[in-house]
Amino acid sequence: MPVVPWIDIDAVLPLRKDAVLPLRKKQQVGTEEGVDWRARSRLAIDPTTGGTGVRRRAFVITLRVHQRLEGQHQRRSAMTFSPGSLAVERFLHRFTRRSLAPIPTDGLLAAKMRIDTVIDERTRQFSLFEETPELVLIPPAPSHGPPAFPQSQVADVLSPSQVRSFLDCSARWWYKYGLSLPDPKGSSLVRGIVVHRMAETFLRAKYSGASPVVEDLAGIFDQLWDETAAEGSFQPNEDLDKLKVQTAQLARMYLDEVAPEIEPAVINGQPAIEMPVAGEIGGVKVRGILDLVDARGCIRDLKTAARKPSAIAPDYALQIATYAEIAPEVTGEAQLVTLVATKTPQLVTMAYRVSDADRAYARAIYPRAQDAMRAGVVTPNRGSNLCSRKHCNFWEACEAEYGGRVKFAGESAD
Repeated sequence: MPVVPWIDIDAVLPLRKDAVLPLRKKQQVGTEEGVDWRARSRLAIDPTTGGTGVRRRAFVITLRVHQRLEGQHQRRSAMTFSPGSLAVERFLHRFTRRSLAPIPTDGLLAAKMRIDTVIDERTRQFSLFEETPELVLIPPAPSHGPPAFPQSQVADVLSPSQVRSFLDCSARWWYKYGLSLPDPKGSSLVRGIVVHRMAETFLRAKYSGASPVVEDLAGIFDQLWDETAAEGSFQPNEDLDKLKVQTAQLARMYLDEVAPEIEPAVINGQPAIEMPVAGEIGGVKVRGILDLVDARGCIRDLKTAARKPSAIAPDYALQIATYAEIAPEVTGEAQLVTLVATKTPQLVTMAYRVSDADRAYARAIYPRAQDAMRAGVVTPNRGSNLCSRKHCNFWEACEAEYGGRVKFAGESAD
């Protein structure tokens, strides 16, 4: 028998398919031809013979290798394979399923060398990703001024008025809330603010136990008008004296006909007048200011308008639903008083109750509006009722960015 080199059993797998045993089948195997598979890790193989001697030796090698693989598999099952070891495991799995025909020793050695080369190359490639690059930390420049306060993200906290502005004209919303362009108060807003502050003054005095007389509030009205009008932006053809008289008439109508019968609610020891509220709707932080909540938990709102309303507007329904969602003190009932600035002032009162559909709309619209705001896709709505050079302070920026032409107040869009 010629001298055959020793082959490392760690690199040589079963040589015959018919000698392969099931991986989980364990049998007691004795010594065959002086070879004890439990004590030897190497075996001399005659590659020139294909008889029973080779089959028996293949049988012994097969059992030894399968038990070794089974033990390695059990040990590695609880470990996380690296990319290199995983590649070797897959290769060995495929190799064990090949034919057991005798393979020349030189071929086995060459195969082992090729396997080692592949493993080394894979290890080198994966090490490129495992190495952590060196980082050079540059210390920040010393600051000599006061520490900067954290700035809120765009649309981090919403309000009913902010959502209403975005739905009406997203470009106008962006100029006001995103870019914070100057937005001075127009004549309509000045009128509304003064009326609101007169109502607040009367109700706070009533809550404190006083009995305010409307005629005695004339001096307070003049002071509020001067302060608010100084921050306003008026058209060249607007008559401020006429606007002031009109505002005084609307305020007097509310103080005479509505305010005396209102009993403000007391929340946390304070009257529920111009009360800030905050909460979450649909996962979005929302805040607002309630004009007034009476002792029954009913929201009492006050608005001024140039035309007589015929129904509750959708944006107001969203506003009331918002307050019902974030303010547990309210019942969902509301009473809207609209002071109409016609030649002969009018007072219109409408009752409203928040429905389940209103609440569902609020829960749906706030997260969608926030997503749209943060997406940054804004466009002007030249068909909006507020799109005019009188009612929009951003018309010049809008024309410069988008082109086209913003109409004058009262001008038809056609």
